[in-house]
Amino acid sequence: MNRYTLELENDQIYNIISLVEFLSSNQGNDIEIEVNQESHCLRFCGIYDLIDKFNFSSVTIYTANAVEHHDKYLIKSPYPWYHWLESIHKFDRLIEYNWDQSTTFGCFYGRPSASRIGIASYLHKNYPTQSLIKLRFNTTDESLRKNFELQKLYSWHPEIMPDVADLFDNIDRYQSTHHAYDYTTFEYDYGNDINLQYRHIFVDIVVEAALAGNSFYPTEKVVRAILCKKPFIAMAPTFYLRYLRQMGFKTFGEVWSEDYDDLGLKNRYFSILQLIDKLAGLSTDQLLALNNKIQSIVNHNYQLLVDNKFLKSVTRIVPHYEK
Repeated sequence: MNRYTLELENDQIYNIISLVEFLSSNQGNDIEIEVNQESHCLRFCGIYDLIDKFNFSSVTIYTANAVEHHDKYLIKSPYPWYHWLESIHKFDRLIEYNWDQSTTFGCFYGRPSASRIGIASYLHKNYPTQSLIKLRFNTTDESLRKNFELQKLYSWHPEIMPDVADLFDNIDRYQSTHHAYDYTTFEYDYGNDINLQYRHIFVDIVVEAALAGNSFYPTEKVVRAILCKKPFIAMAPTFYLRYLRQMGFKTFGEVWSEDYDDLGLKNRYFSILQLIDKLAGLSTDQLLALNNKIQSIVNHNYQLLVDNKFLKSVTRIVPHYEK
């Protein structure tokens, strides 16, 4: 068998022993490597360093990362990297999602990555009445608790760990009943009732799944904000906002600083916490003024998306791998 599926998580290789066995046993052959669903940066994960230790007739890699690049190995996409932006047919365009001023921040998170745990805990501690937090973190199952990236969060932000513990003590308050995925088809239902939560928030704090290295793969998380005509702050890989702008979307640099887009994973996280602090300090009237200012942006993004007129190619920006 000359095809192998990687199991990656940002900077981790979960099945490294079987990967080395595959590479060793297939030397001299044509091999194919498939990246598990997300768009992890293979150079950042160390995949190329491993492959380079062996000799193959050819290496073909299948990934949804729009900016994955290698001078020697062939990079292909198993499906269009922009497919989340084209599968919006179930979205009800007749519903209005105008802000009702009840909360400022929206956090709708599934897998318990370090960034998601950290941001949710920070809001829970500092801005509980200004935040709408909906989590699908399962803390009751030992096998699932192994997926919580607490070690990584502790390495970044040890001071937040008491707030994490308090979040978990109150996890029932934040548990989401919304389940929009069909894991048999890997499709997402853009008509799911989670959309109704967007009427209560001013800004969506999007945290993508793949965050490290040079990667671009916009998912349903940012698409949902665009469809509901909400501004978003993106915890995502470096240059994520630049790539969105290459596609024709507008971001919110004229309303608040988006300097965080040039930062790597850890520094981006802290920069976003600082931006949260600034927005949390604004009055309702000030937020309403910002909301009026961003209407032209969110309307542009919505129309570009529903008309399917966004560009379906991006130009890779010279990467850096700051953590």
